[in-house]
Amino acid sequence: MTKDDFLKLQMISTWRLFFYSAITLGVYSGYYIKALSHKVNQLDNNLPAIHNTLVETLFVLCWLGPLSLVKEIWFKDQPIFVLADALLNWLGFILVVVWAFKVRNRINLTFDFAKTDHQFWFYGFWCFVFNSFYINYRLNHVCLWVRADQDTAAPPEDR
Repeated sequence: MTKDDFLKLQMISTWRLFFYSAITLGVYSGYYIKALSHKVNQLDNNLPAIHNTLVETLFVLCWLGPLSLVKEIWFKDQPIFVLADALLNWLGFILVVVWAFKVRNRINLTFDFAKTDHQFWFYGFWCFVFNSFYINYRLNHVCLWVRADQDTAAPPEDR
C-alpha cells in the first residue's frame, strides 16, 4: 500500500475526539474505536483482522461508562458495585491498550513505516499512555505529511 492510501484512515480531529468523548462520558470513544477498526481491517495486508469480539466488547464497555457514573451516585455504599466498577474499568483499560497496539502494529506494518522514520512511525509508549487519542493524533499528523508530500511532488500548473 502507498502512503496515499493512508488518507482513507483519517476521521476526526484529535481535539474533537477528546471533547466528544468527554461530553458523552466515553461513549463516542466506542464509536471511534469501532469505525477505525473497520477501516484498518479493510486495509490490503496479510495481517489478521482486529477481532470483532474485541471491538464489540470495547464498544459495550464504553457504553457502560455513563451507567457506571449513575451507579456510583446511587449505590456508592455498596462494596460489590464499587468492586464491579473497578473491575470493568480495569478490563476496559487493558482492552483499549490491546486494541491500540493492534491498530498501531497493523498501520506500521501495512504502510512499511520504519522506526527511524519519525514523521510516520507510531510509537508504543505514547500508544500505551494516550491510546485512541494518540492513534488519532498520529493519523492526522501523518496525513498532513502525506498531503505535503503530494503538494511538493505535483508538477506546477501551466499558466
